[in-house]
Amino acid sequence: VTHYLTANKLKSRAQDYLSLLIKLYKAKKPIRFVISSTAVSIKMTIARFTFGFKDGYADEYACTLSLREYRSYAAKRVKPKKKKKKVAKKGKTRSKSAVKVSRGSVVVATGSLYSTAVGGTKLNATVKNRTVKVMLISPNAKYPYYIQTLTNQPLGWISKANVRGS
Repeated sequence: VTHYLTANKLKSRAQDYLSLLIKLYKAKKPIRFVISSTAVSIKMTIARFTFGFKDGYADEYACTLSLREYRSYAAKRVKPKKKKKKVAKKGKTRSKSAVKVSRGSVVVATGSLYSTAVGGTKLNATVKNRTVKVMLISPNAKYPYYIQTLTNQPLGWISKANVRGS
């Protein structure tokens, strides 16, 4: 067995080395593990350290040392990503957003009128770009809007595609 030791100043007793290892083990702080003549230089912590006399021989200590690679950890401040604002290109205009049509809404209507809620009887009347008021709504019907004039004269039922909010 060949032992290599490089140190600027050697300790005089074996107990001094044991005391140093015990201190490092209890501190749970990283140490630098270096293998000379190689590129190995790793931060490590002492995971387990035991020592004692072997086979009753009181002049030499038997030690077991387990090392674990140290990985630093810290809380990081994370900033949310800023959303880029979309800028409309020059010359192009946006279409109007959809307006929710509800009972009492004043809308512009265009199309043929129907007299029953299910759209069974077509009236001989049409409206074209006429401002009207929605009086009833039947959400699942083919002609869901019952409209009347702004002076409260009933007109009839009209399809959803023909009604736009004003």
